[in-house]
Amino acid sequence: MNPELKSQILGLIRHILTTAGGGLAAQGLASADEINTAAGAIVTLVGVIWSILEKRARRQRAGAPAASPSP
Repeated sequence: MNPELKSQILGLIRHILTTAGGGLAAQGLASADEINTAAGAIVTLVGVIWSILEKRARRQRAGAPAASPSP
């Protein structure tokens, strides 16, 4: 996947999370700092998972066996 497109999608996810968090802040359910921390953590987690899946798919397309988790 194009790195620029990935960056744009992750940015969009962060904006959606921040907007949803604004609603929580307006209701007094979360502070602005909590919202920023949670949004950053979620975007980071999504980026890591996306990267792992992308590398696994690239290996499968290349014909190399995907690494399986150890027991």
